[in-house]
Amino acid sequence: MSWKTFWRPLLSRANSYSPTGRAAGAAACAGLLVLVSEVWRLAGFFTLAAAVAWLIGVLLDAWSLPRRKDLTATRRVDRLEVGQSSAVYVTLSLDAAPGLAPGDGYRANVWDDCPPALRGRGEEQRGRVRPGLTHFSYQVTPDRRGDVAFKDIHARLTGPLGMLRRQYTISARTPQPVWPDLKPVPRKRAALQRALRLSGDAVHRMASGNAEFSHIRDYAAGDDPRSINWFATARRGGLMRNVYRPERGQHVILALDCGRTMAALQNEGKTRLDLALEALILTASAALERGDEVSVIAYSDKIHRHLRRLRGSARIADIVQSVYNLAALPVYAGPQVLADAVYAHHRRHSLLLLFSDLSDLAANDLFERHAHLIETRHSLAVMSFVDAALQGVFEREPKTLDDAVVVGVAAALLSDRTRFRERLLLRGITVVESREELFSAALEEYVRFKNAGRGWRTRRMGG
Repeated sequence: MSWKTFWRPLLSRANSYSPTGRAAGAAACAGLLVLVSEVWRLAGFFTLAAAVAWLIGVLLDAWSLPRRKDLTATRRVDRLEVGQSSAVYVTLSLDAAPGLAPGDGYRANVWDDCPPALRGRGEEQRGRVRPGLTHFSYQVTPDRRGDVAFKDIHARLTGPLGMLRRQYTISARTPQPVWPDLKPVPRKRAALQRALRLSGDAVHRMASGNAEFSHIRDYAAGDDPRSINWFATARRGGLMRNVYRPERGQHVILALDCGRTMAALQNEGKTRLDLALEALILTASAALERGDEVSVIAYSDKIHRHLRRLRGSARIADIVQSVYNLAALPVYAGPQVLADAVYAHHRRHSLLLLFSDLSDLAANDLFERHAHLIETRHSLAVMSFVDAALQGVFEREPKTLDDAVVVGVAAALLSDRTRFRERLLLRGITVVESREELFSAALEEYVRFKNAGRGWRTRRMGG
């Protein structure tokens, strides 16, 4: 522990006084002067004069320092996003002080008691505090999403003579949300738009039963003859064709597993839940912009969030507001909880994207039964992460007997995971595994569902 760190708890008590280095130096000089003056037997006089002068200086500083009620503080925090630097602004408001001439100010040390989850937090700021408003600022970088709570603001003011300083602790407890990092979303959203444009020709060639009518245009070479509108052709005297677009108002259910295995770190300090949440928000944003309905279910052993049938691109803010502080809990995620919520509130044929961990699903004997029930009404796709840690243990060369046992256990777990994945595929359930991100696979499934419209009930093999 450094000397500065040792003294800070002692000097950080609310509304306490402490002598400065100048006061200690003055006392030391007075003591030296007393020793020197002992030769002329004037030590008593100098001792009294030095003590009186020292005491007067301390009292003048104590009188000059503002009262507690004269100093207030406020804090303003920019939008906090994971991994993004944000500014925190601290403003001190000081009423006129009796011991200050116009334009003078107190030397001040100010620091903010901000949460430990914010890197670069609240380093001590130095400056002068004058009557009126004085502004300080510093930068923080959140390490995780969720809610954080700023606590008190501390200010230490030094008197005009520099003999005494006073510690002020001002209550400014304010909770602040830390949002997921959505900076890459525009780039990923642009990739989705390109995918939709590339699939546009296939969409236009679909039969009218799988999409809704858009408009009529001239027939061109290569168009599907089944799309010819004979009534329009007779009126215009030339071949005319119907153009269809993906049916609007389709429904996408985004289910997020908040169970124990989703707390595992997956990539760059982010947990599986963090990455799945980013993919969920991106997919929801794309579906809302395309005019579809979106429902969000976050569950573990119970339902934590359930947003039903949101429509319109502006509703993405409601989704982010609802799910930004979700955390993985040390419990098993129950598939019956998800199945009950889906069956009770979502009867219309929909695409259900389940963001979960395949190993945890494989360990649950009831998942396949509930997944089969969901598949009778909805199209189910499981979005999971590759277990890189388990794969690394399996690929490690054993050197001892204990290492061989560990590798054998890893091989058995991977084998169970593979067999479970194959069983789901045989049931027609799409399974996607990714090492870093799930948004690409989720968007691909959404595009397929969007293009197929109500007719997408075909069981597909693969993942």
